[in-house]
Amino acid sequence: SWSLLLVGCAVMALAPTFLVLCLGRLLLSIGLNVHHVGAPRLLASWFRGRKEFGLVMGLYTWSYTIGIFASLNALGFIGEHYGWRPAMYTVVALVAVAVLAIGWFIARIVQRI
Repeated sequence: SWSLLLVGCAVMALAPTFLVLCLGRLLLSIGLNVHHVGAPRLLASWFRGRKEFGLVMGLYTWSYTIGIFASLNALGFIGEHYGWRPAMYTVVALVAVAVLAIGWFIARIVQRI
């Protein structure tokens, strides 16, 4: 799902036409919806039977509020002062960092197994 987010953001940032921009948005939306279903399920399996599960789900849902607030302010500022493409490049960079961090995290888990 995160790779679809990254590809969708990149397609949107580099879109030469409105149709390509819409295609990027479609890819981003598919990746985001896969994440919306998969992430809570993954957290539920990791924290099955543990009292911390409520806290983890609370932090997960709280991160959406923080992310929306931060993105509206930061990306709005970038978009207003530098244009929509630099704002999209910023999103691509952030998603790429997140994908790398997730890959590193998964690699560490696999090494322990």
